Amino acid sequence: MPDRQQQVRVADVLAMAEALYRRLESKVHLLEDHRQGAEVLALLQFVEQRTHLVGETLRTAQQADDNRALQSWLMYHPEFTATDAFERLEIHDGISAEELMAAVLSMEDCLLKLFRETESLAESGPARELFTNLASIQESGRIEMIAAAVRGYY
Repeated sequence: MPDRQQQVRVADVLAMAEALYRRLESKVHLLEDHRQGAEVLALLQFVEQRTHLVGETLRTAQQADDNRALQSWLMYHPEFTATDAFERLEIHDGISAEELMAAVLSMEDCLLKLFRETESLAESGPARELFTNLASIQESGRIEMIAAAVRGYY
């Protein structure tokens, strides 16, 4: 994890989030090979959507006529606890659907914290808006996933 005093670009924070989602997606894909179940497939689809969302946000911002938001520097590096949380995730063949959902929700919480912290560290309006939008999408996706679990889809 970078030193908290080190500056980082907004684009780098998005790239880190996308990389973590890709790693989580890989772990869930491994489960898919061992366990064919609606729960695993639904969670895999959820993680794939999140990976795609962060990646598309990054690419859209890169392709914008004015991509100053991505080139903005943050005075301090946000705490990237999601990396630590990912390393502690225990996703294995015998994991229950409930444990898998808890693991994915844990990652979602860490990434939401990252987006909120980055939003507060951003000095430019466009960069703040980018992370405000990502945090809102993150929160609504989390709510959708919990609602689906209550309905019995996971």
